[in-house]
Amino acid sequence: MKSHWELTLAVLSFIIISAVSRNKTRSLTMVLDETKKLYNNEIDVINLSYESQIESILDVEKKRKEALERIEEKYKLENKSFDKKKRKEVENVLKENLDDPGAITKRLSDITGFDIVL
Repeated sequence: MKSHWELTLAVLSFIIISAVSRNKTRSLTMVLDETKKLYNNEIDVINLSYESQIESILDVEKKRKEALERIEEKYKLENKSFDKKKRKEVENVLKENLDDPGAITKRLSDITGFDIVL
């Protein structure tokens, strides 16, 4: 043993380093797993938000089309012409005031001469 003390020291050092690094490896693995879970949760939240935005956009577009159809129908009932210029004005009003039905109603009444309720 006296002549091979370096070999004994090397083996003991290897055993100690292996034991210490094994604990660090487990801890790093846990941190990486937790980070991956958080990342996946964030992706899920982003996807839900995106889907909600798409639904909102589609809903607004549907309401805009329905309002335009009602206005066209009123023009047909009154036997009036709904030309491209008025159609464009109505579309602009609907786009500009999506969140304010009162403003849409007032401006559409001014443009068309009809009482339009959305």
